[in-house]
Amino acid sequence: MVSNQFVFLTRKVSPACLFALTILCFLPGTVRAQETSSCKGPASLEQALASHPTAGAYNALGAFFATKHRFSCAIPAFESAVRLDQKSSESHYNLGIALLASGNPQRAVQELQTASGLKPNSIQILLALGSALSDLNRNDEAIEKYRAADALGDGDGAKRVCEILRKNEGKVPEGCGGK
Repeated sequence: MVSNQFVFLTRKVSPACLFALTILCFLPGTVRAQETSSCKGPASLEQALASHPTAGAYNALGAFFATKHRFSCAIPAFESAVRLDQKSSESHYNLGIALLASGNPQRAVQELQTASGLKPNSIQILLALGSALSDLNRNDEAIEKYRAADALGDGDGAKRVCEILRKNEGKVPEGCGGK
């Protein structure tokens, strides 16, 4: 289920966003992750981080681990990226996605809300935030995020709203079609 959420969130993303997410999965976690022998990233990336740590490099390391579903290594990398650049919506988004994929929607919501505050018109962030809120059964808030994504051109926001309403009410809400 975790990997399905991760894949679901990346399915409707532009090629540029997918590239950024892929890069995210190639970077290691924080210094703690680097010190842990099981969280070693590619040698060239580890060397770059040792000589010149940047948020982008930590995002790449986190992305490296995330693509391998090694979220215990990805999360510290993304946390390091956030520490180095607290105003990076990408770093907060990446951390939020990794937290959501690892089963921590509560903390994911915090990071994704920060990302959304930094980049309020991002469909990608709004969809991830809606998913995290839905996981916490904060369905009214999730619906609001899905509708906002739909208004920005997502096209599937209304479908996601119907899915939440169907789950809560046990029937197909008016305007949702289906059985």
